[in-house]
Amino acid sequence: MSNPPTGPKPLWVERIRLGDFAAIPAPFTWAQSDDLAMLLDGYAVTGGHERLSRVYAATMQAIDNGTIGSATALDLWLALFYAHRGYRHQGTWPRGRERKTLDRVCESLRQSLLALSPEQRAGLLGALRDGLAFVEAEL
Repeated sequence: MSNPPTGPKPLWVERIRLGDFAAIPAPFTWAQSDDLAMLLDGYAVTGGHERLSRVYAATMQAIDNGTIGSATALDLWLALFYAHRGYRHQGTWPRGRERKTLDRVCESLRQSLLALSPEQRAGLLGALRDGLAFVEAEL
């Protein structure tokens, strides 16, 4: 089992919080995604674990079916948040096929964020501001 990243957040994560989605590394992988995933409180956005787990399942199903383009940037971000929380609770980290699938989620998220309209970007930034309260409460 490899441990999650520790230490200070990369500078690009702060740029993301401020709405500069072009700061996301390319390609964007699971190994880089922990801090970004936690910028969004998936439980608050969806109204709880049950709804969040349904978003995760639907998003992962879209990936398995090859229809990842049907997932929104928010769906992908919520799935990433859920995956990170799940692996933290299990005390393990994805390997093999799971890791490759989550790498696809990450890169699809990066591409989706870059393609957002100004209105969509504003909505997502609102969710990030709400998610920051979650991150600060965890510290």
